[in-house]
Amino acid sequence: MIEPSAPSNIPKPREITGHVVLSGTFISATEKAMKFRIDSIDGIRNDGYQKTYWIPISQVHSDFQSHIEGQDWVIITDWLGKKIGLI
Repeated sequence: MIEPSAPSNIPKPREITGHVVLSGTFISATEKAMKFRIDSIDGIRNDGYQKTYWIPISQVHSDFQSHIEGQDWVIITDWLGKKIGLI
């Protein structure tokens, strides 16, 4: 079986200054936050370390939701990435 490739519109790591690109799976959302399982941070895979976070919508620069599990991405502020220990 051929593994699906990532969408071509995923931003390159550090393409947007002051932000972090998270790749993984969108799980759910409320009016104020989105639940996201992280597979990679700025293009670096975290094999064996998939953690789920609630990300405040106010800290999301942009996001993309695919129909393929693990192919979603969200761009968050550096501030939030540091606060939750991702960078």
